Amino acid sequence: VLFRSAPGLSIKDVGHVGLPLCRQQAKEIRETLVDFPVGKTIQLPPSSIEITNPAWAEVLQDVTSEIVKAFTLNAACAVELQLKELLLREPGALLETRRDTERVRGAFATLLITLPSFCKGGETIVR
Repeated sequence: VLFRSAPGLSIKDVGHVGLPLCRQQAKEIRETLVDFPVGKTIQLPPSSIEITNPAWAEVLQDVTSEIVKAFTLNAACAVELQLKELLLREPGALLETRRDTERVRGAFATLLITLPSFCKGGETIVR
């Protein structure tokens, strides 16, 4: 799914985050949020993130509709997206292979949204 608009991402104690993310702002985020590092990854809880663009709700609704189609779910199924975390990965950061577990009752999938960045390289492999 290609996004028609940016989410209007705002991080507590940092403010608005421009996208694509530049190295300078990534550094500012890293220095401000010293409480959340996990190796070369900054892990932010939902309580520290705000989506300020009202149009993003429509984008996420479109994504939800695509999920319903992809999983061949009954259109009457109540599929809800819940933000679990925002990850900011530094060069050389690795995401180890893992099997997701049901963290929320009724959860059946994990949705990964990659926001634009000036950085190049890296890939996500889903098996």
